[in-house]
Amino acid sequence: MSTTRLSIAPAALAACLLSLAACQPAMKPPPPGGAGAADSASADAPPSAIQHKPLTDPVTAKELVPAKDIQAKVAYTQGKDHGKSFAYSVKKTQDGWVRTIADHSVVYLKLHDDGSIVVTREDDLVEKVTVTYDPYVVVVPAKLAKTMKVAGEAKTQVVTISDGSPRGSGTTTYSITSAWQADVKCADGSVFDAHMIRDEREMKLDIATVKITIDSAFAKGQGLVAETVWKQQTALGLFGSHDQWQFTRASGGSDK
Repeated sequence: MSTTRLSIAPAALAACLLSLAACQPAMKPPPPGGAGAADSASADAPPSAIQHKPLTDPVTAKELVPAKDIQAKVAYTQGKDHGKSFAYSVKKTQDGWVRTIADHSVVYLKLHDDGSIVVTREDDLVEKVTVTYDPYVVVVPAKLAKTMKVAGEAKTQVVTISDGSPRGSGTTTYSITSAWQADVKCADGSVFDAHMIRDEREMKLDIATVKITIDSAFAKGQGLVAETVWKQQTALGLFGSHDQWQFTRASGGSDK
């Protein structure tokens, strides 16, 4: 359920045009339920804190995303913020939740009538943009299964947070096809027995195409406890950039 990072400012695009050497091949995520994110990263990347295993305990979205407030911290174990911790909170609203990672993102979630958890808006505090989805993008299916097919499309608008000026528009297609379990070891030494969901999205905007793969780990009664994101962005169909990051809960309880 990661905020979609968009780097489509004219200055950034111009820099890419002037220096093609900076546009490296995209990092590829491992197969769903595979050996972990570290397998697809560079040789000097930190090891993944997520150890995968087959799904043996099917659960519902309501079990994984509790109707309560959460105050905790997350620690980045891969990516530009590796080694840093940030405040993490979940606030219950009338029809869903607002999940915040300080200095990174604010994600607006709702409980759909069919029991699934959907996202309608994401504020990227790094790129300083708001992304809205109409009607929504599913992030947690109503019930997890080893193989499943949850897919759809949403109209997408991107605006600047400060003044609401348009940055891009188009559509987002999403697909959730698999789930598995994992032991997630956190920075404070606690371990969560988590359920993993792979979410694949493609945002086709008027100025860029963004492909994102998200492996989200949820623990019963605790909500999101870890996430790994792979992102590839192509501007004007010619010039690309890529990014990868992972975080785990650094404090805020354990179920083991």
